[in-house]
Amino acid sequence: MHIPFVVYDGYMESLGNLVNIEVNHFDGGGQVGRYLKSRGHKTVLCISDNDICMDMERFMGLKSEIPNAELMIIMQWILFNS
Repeated sequence: MHIPFVVYDGYMESLGNLVNIEVNHFDGGGQVGRYLKSRGHKTVLCISDNDICMDMERFMGLKSEIPNAELMIIMQWILFNS
């Protein structure tokens, strides 16, 4: 079957006809940082469930505007019922 689809907020290795739509996550984090800084914030806490890929890029953009920004990783626990 040939069914067109789009995956967003994710990434897959480009193979064959797969194409990734990219978002500038670093700039998005920077925009958040600039907004918070304009509101007088000097220290912020970013909460995420990981510190890789787009989450880290967003955090680094935030940190480029607010150097005191900190990242807190929370773990998700998923229970599977048999």
